[in-house]
Amino acid sequence: MSDATQVKQRVYITPLRWIGVLPVAIVAMVIATFLSNTALSFQLAYIGASPDSLFAVLNKYVVGPAIAAAAFIYYGSRTAPAYRKIVSLVLGAILSIMTTIGFMATLSIDGEVFKMFLTAVSTLLAGGYIIYSFFEHGDKFNVFEDN
Repeated sequence: MSDATQVKQRVYITPLRWIGVLPVAIVAMVIATFLSNTALSFQLAYIGASPDSLFAVLNKYVVGPAIAAAAFIYYGSRTAPAYRKIVSLVLGAILSIMTTIGFMATLSIDGEVFKMFLTAVSTLLAGGYIIYSFFEHGDKFNVFEDN
């Protein structure tokens, strides 16, 4: 492929990647949530545990949201063609705002505040770890390779 063709492709692809950052992040979060809930259902059926057991509560309110938050920030930031550190911070801010709104919305529901608190803490910790990893490793950060 000639240099002119590569430059022409970059001119068209770069804006599309910027436009796709937030949609890709949201789709990654939805897929991660779906896979986490599906895995939890299979685990509960396999071990015969109650949906109200400690195992189920921790998986549903701690592990699942942490995986979803990590997917949101990681895949959204990897979609950006440049400035991945800044994009990860912006996605982290969006995630923090969404988590805060969710937490404030559940304050009026009795018995759900502690579960939402667990969700908020695990979401923010996982998101913070992914942001830290982008700053620590830069553009070389890839969860599928040894750094």
